[in-house]
Amino acid sequence: MDALALRLANQAQEHGWIEAGQRILVSLSGGADSTALACILSEWKPKFQLELLLVHFNHHLRAESEDEAAFCQKLANQLGLPLEIFAPEAPLGGAGIQAASRAWRRQTLLDRASSWGAHRIALGHQIQDQAETLLWRMLRGTSLIGLKGMRPLEIPWFRPLLELSRADLIDYLGRREQAWMEDPSNARNDYQRNRIRNQLLPLLDELSGTQSAGKLAKLAREAQDLEAHFLDLCEEAAWSSAALSYDQISDLKPLFAMELLHRFLLDKGVREIGRHQLEDVLRLVLSGKGGWQVNLKDGLAIEGKGRLLRVGVAG
Repeated sequence: MDALALRLANQAQEHGWIEAGQRILVSLSGGADSTALACILSEWKPKFQLELLLVHFNHHLRAESEDEAAFCQKLANQLGLPLEIFAPEAPLGGAGIQAASRAWRRQTLLDRASSWGAHRIALGHQIQDQAETLLWRMLRGTSLIGLKGMRPLEIPWFRPLLELSRADLIDYLGRREQAWMEDPSNARNDYQRNRIRNQLLPLLDELSGTQSAGKLAKLAREAQDLEAHFLDLCEEAAWSSAALSYDQISDLKPLFAMELLHRFLLDKGVREIGRHQLEDVLRLVLSGKGGWQVNLKDGLAIEGKGRLLRVGVAG
């Protein structure tokens, strides 16, 4: 086993990220990160008696799509692993194509993992992806806890490469003499995430004189520690109940009050909650007033009445 693959295997075993005999669904785009992921997990296969299933998504959006699918099939054959290729039933287009594509891939992975009985869904995120996520959240507006980024294991999602750099993965593939496919769309600056990757991160590296991704990853770990402290303060019942009392919120520091509100709304099925909405709700709660409503996504609203917060249909 390659030294990098062995180190990651020992880390996964030490932290209990995987167990012997598990089924792992592996998302494979054909890029360097996911190619390294598939190869590393194939090296783990005999050690942990894993069952692996590779999944590739052909969006049919670029001329290179068919070449990428063919490459993934060839890699699967080399590794002796099964591969399934999924394509959308309807074209993914429009202004929100990236978000629509991500949502489709995510749901397809969850559905296939459920039908196959997979214990984990492995993704090829590495340390630069973590840095991009933090910067993207900063630009949108987030809390300190919101800077927690991604974790190696958030069941069913499994990211064993999260603390490695792209250079680490390129070196690993070089030792294996393993090729990969470059997605030319990653070099374009049509989307905010691409601009963060191609322009903002290199500028931060230049200004700091070091690799900023590592510093941002450290910030993510500290935010995770802050979240752990919040969880010690509040039990799950605090946000999973049908209603949230004003007192539960006003007794907390603003940072933790915002996090409690956020988790309460997520528990009630609210999507994409804006920071300004959380701030509006917190301000109304701290005023002690009732008889108000703040509209949210999907025709939902949060209302304050009788010093209680509830989520219902927007009126």
